[in-house]
Amino acid sequence: MNFHPVFAQALEDADEKIARVEVSPGSSMADHTFEKLDLWRRKGVYTLVLVKGEDYILNPSRGMVVRPDDRLIIRGSSRGVEELIEVAGGRKDWAHLG
Repeated sequence: MNFHPVFAQALEDADEKIARVEVSPGSSMADHTFEKLDLWRRKGVYTLVLVKGEDYILNPSRGMVVRPDDRLIIRGSSRGVEELIEVAGGRKDWAHLG
């Protein structure tokens, strides 16, 4: 994702990051509601947009279910964003979702 140079520099200097992630079929977060995922409390990550196919859902409700191939535009702490990227890609599991 390309940002205006001033905005890109501000993001680079901040501890907070914005990222786009795709939920893989093997991800432990697939088929769970945002309520169960509890991204903000657990990881300091907030979902700005949920993309389902061609539909863009701003500020998705806690009852919405995240499915494989959904895309999320997120913001949060660098550490939380990086961990969510790993989980969404199926490279790391979240045990609490069992």
